[in-house]
Amino acid sequence: MISRIVNLLKKRHFFLLGPRQTGKSSLVTQGFNQSNSIYINLLLSREYTRLKRDPGLLAQDVLGRAAGIDYVVIDEVQRIPELLDEVHQIIESPNSPYFILTGSSARKLKRAKANLLGGRASTIELFPLTYFELSERFLLERALTYGTLPKIYLEDNIEERAAYLRAYVDNYLKEEIEAEAAVRNIGVFFRFLPLAAEINGKEINFSKLARMCTTNHNTVKAYYQILEDTLLGRFLWPLAGSTRQQLSKRPKFYLFDTGVIRAILGREGAPLHPSTYEFGTLFESWIINEVWRINSYYKKNLQTFFYRTDDGAEVDLVLVDPARKRYAIEIKSATDVAPADLGSGFESLAAHGELEKRICVTNGLRPYSSNGIEFMPWRELFEWVRGL
Repeated sequence: MISRIVNLLKKRHFFLLGPRQTGKSSLVTQGFNQSNSIYINLLLSREYTRLKRDPGLLAQDVLGRAAGIDYVVIDEVQRIPELLDEVHQIIESPNSPYFILTGSSARKLKRAKANLLGGRASTIELFPLTYFELSERFLLERALTYGTLPKIYLEDNIEERAAYLRAYVDNYLKEEIEAEAAVRNIGVFFRFLPLAAEINGKEINFSKLARMCTTNHNTVKAYYQILEDTLLGRFLWPLAGSTRQQLSKRPKFYLFDTGVIRAILGREGAPLHPSTYEFGTLFESWIINEVWRINSYYKKNLQTFFYRTDDGAEVDLVLVDPARKRYAIEIKSATDVAPADLGSGFESLAAHGELEKRICVTNGLRPYSSNGIEFMPWRELFEWVRGL
């Protein structure tokens, strides 16, 4: 049994949001005693059809069994956003049970202008398994090759892992987007998806990508927004002096799981070799996603950016803490890295303001310092971020 870091609130209503198969259903069924809970799974066609036809039945289900009921779990609530109006009415009643509302997409809630309970419910994110959660079961090569979705990572059979990844892309990813009617031309979106995986972690030239997809740049931007709203990735924006400047530069986009990236590209069964370009790009993607997860789970309130100038000086990740201190992080998948390998990114960024730390995260085993740069193995980086 893997102990998850996320803290589920026992005395508050909350949304638990995360991509499919991150373990939301398992987490809430383990965390809330089923004898004092009502569990409604909207992935079941019978439940979905009944409540879609008449959302008011929710109040009958809950209030009719109010005695001894402390929690109501609604799984995949975004499938019927109208239910949130009913939830809002119920929680206004005396002695209301607490509602746990899971979902794999914020998009449908936004598009439907769903009732988000007027601030009465917190929002908690759930991610694939982290290094801290896996602890001694963590293997870097397995995490980069297959990702860390629980069912996939914990499967011992290599062929089964690859099959689960392919099913995830075919069933959960593509079908969910299509079922939500998120795009009008699903064929163009499926041409876009492998291209987005190919340039994962690279600056996005929307116009060039649109030409490759035979569509326009606004459609490509909308496709990326779909990926973000369905919790399948997020933008990393460039550091700039103002919001206007920030938005005028090209962002990067990181998909949420390295195994899913490889499956989108049709490489879910292929071995991954260290010292290759693919290993390096997946290592960077995993590091940045892991920092986002630590930031969320441990409530660090760090802002994250990257830095790049027109002449090519770059820093992979810039953290800005609530006191406005800036930490510059370069990511290298090699085991031994020297200052000469890092280019001019740190110096260029430092010319625009003081840096609290200059860090190069590596795949090595020992920390060392040189020329004012701290070279950290990735394990130590995560401990450091957690301790900020």
